[in-house]
Amino acid sequence: MRHRNVLLTCFALTFALLALPAVARASGVLVIRAVGSSQGVIAGTSTMQGYENWIEAFSFSHAVSVPIGPNGLPSGTPQTSPLSLMCRFDRSTIKLFTAQANLESFSEFRLEWVDSGTGETLIRYELFDGVLVDAQESGSTGGDIAPTLSLSFVYAQIEITDMTLGTSVIYEWNSAPAAAPETVAKGLLLSPAPNPTHGQTAFRFSLPADSNAQLSLYDLRGHLVRNLYSGWTSTEPTVAEWDGTDDSGRKVAQGMYVARLKYPGREITQRITVVR
Repeated sequence: MRHRNVLLTCFALTFALLALPAVARASGVLVIRAVGSSQGVIAGTSTMQGYENWIEAFSFSHAVSVPIGPNGLPSGTPQTSPLSLMCRFDRSTIKLFTAQANLESFSEFRLEWVDSGTGETLIRYELFDGVLVDAQESGSTGGDIAPTLSLSFVYAQIEITDMTLGTSVIYEWNSAPAAAPETVAKGLLLSPAPNPTHGQTAFRFSLPADSNAQLSLYDLRGHLVRNLYSGWTSTEPTVAEWDGTDDSGRKVAQGMYVARLKYPGREITQRITVVR
């Protein structure tokens, strides 16, 4: 597990770093270096000099937003999005896809935008304690449409480096709004907070009518991890705390889990990601 001290530079630097000139990016190639905690280096098909056997990507997206206070000035912790990628669905990227099914984290994950003419790295995204939380494949067996794989990663921290300017900024994962609404939709299991979590988190829910309710946590294979709540429940908002352990008191592994709320006539699920 690797962590970096959080570096909060001025917002002007952050915005400049995230907005490289479009001309510089026009001839760029996206390459990925991924090292699984059990698979080791996941070799790709890139033949670019200096990036041989890296994984190539078609596109990516990542966002950082800064809450603005009533005075029009930055207020609160910057909020980050998952790092989303689209790659060709082939023998190398299928290993990224299986990492999700195996609940495997990445000991190293870097995305670099490289100028295909000069070989110069323009920008780098590096994840610390990265976890693949969503993978979707699409394609066709005929025609000119190559199968693709869309991937979405969360992380404990992300470091974004503008290689042309030599500037860098590190953000801790923070996807929650600065001010969460106090109301809880009736019968709806809300996203756990925090999510992702390093362990301690809380589930808030309410029922449309007084009745028995049960809240349980499962892994992606459908195995029960922990019973979080069970009993007669009123329509008032209810909070179920979780300390990141299973029914035997052991810390759960890093990865994605599914919380399931059951009450008469309805069942609702919500995913939660654990980052160690």
